[in-house]
Amino acid sequence: MTHLSNVSSFMENWLNQLTDSLQTQVLLHQDLLNLLMQESENLGKHSASELMQLHAKKHQKVRQIATQEQRRLEITQELAQVLNLPKDVLQTITLSTLQQHLPPKLMTSLQTLKNQLLELMQQIFDLANQTAEVANARLKPIEVSLQFLQEQQHSRSTYSVTGSLASPSSAYSRFSV
Repeated sequence: MTHLSNVSSFMENWLNQLTDSLQTQVLLHQDLLNLLMQESENLGKHSASELMQLHAKKHQKVRQIATQEQRRLEITQELAQVLNLPKDVLQTITLSTLQQHLPPKLMTSLQTLKNQLLELMQQIFDLANQTAEVANARLKPIEVSLQFLQEQQHSRSTYSVTGSLASPSSAYSRFSV
């Protein structure tokens, strides 16, 4: 009985690590979502410096999320090894696969966290797409204005020898002016 309780305690330790990792991921994703909301709500109102700072914060959150995701994958792999899962399962282990090998009681909090994480990821995806669409719509008039200015620059008039305006395609060369 002592050996079984040690195994159970050992597995519980791994599950606690996995739960902590998922909780950290949820918090990091919430932080990223907040940064994206801040960017979206103030689209076009930030200075270049503020945008750079916001971008740096988002980039840092994404790096933290990637690091935490890697740690979660390592914990999941280690837990799968503790459970003596087949090698083919070990190579593609996911939380859903792991759920099939653990008592439901132990997986309830993990499932809740996983659902929160998936929901946050969807919100981030949706907000990022929405922000990109708004930014793209704001960029179109700027592109049209730039194109107009470039066309005007290439079609500007020059003065002729007589002092009258002539188009760049006229017979007068610029050297004769």
